[in-house]
Amino acid sequence: METAETNAKKILGDFFREARLDVDLTQAVVAEEIGVSLSRLKQFEIGRVMPRLTIAYQLLSFYDVDWDELGGVLEHLLFPDESDDTEASTPLPNSSMASGHAGRVTNRSRSETRMK
Repeated sequence: METAETNAKKILGDFFREARLDVDLTQAVVAEEIGVSLSRLKQFEIGRVMPRLTIAYQLLSFYDVDWDELGGVLEHLLFPDESDDTEASTPLPNSSMASGHAGRVTNRSRSETRMK
């Protein structure tokens, strides 16, 4: 039985594999350039492991893919029923307003949040 997390890993893996193929590079070249092991990159692409955001950002930069493209994939994963709407999607809150966990949006800085 496939879970939502497993499905998300596979979709993200496909996204990063397609981005690599679009720039016509081997996994070995990409792994060396961004500083991860070849086996780790393979795990990302087959959907076994989800890359950390820092690695995802490095991959996007290396492939010259806009962060918004990955955002669209993530939005579809998180809100599949809403992605069929023809209206423009709601942008994510800017980083100065977003802190906390589980999608909560506050105006507090990290230090103010820690003091609670």
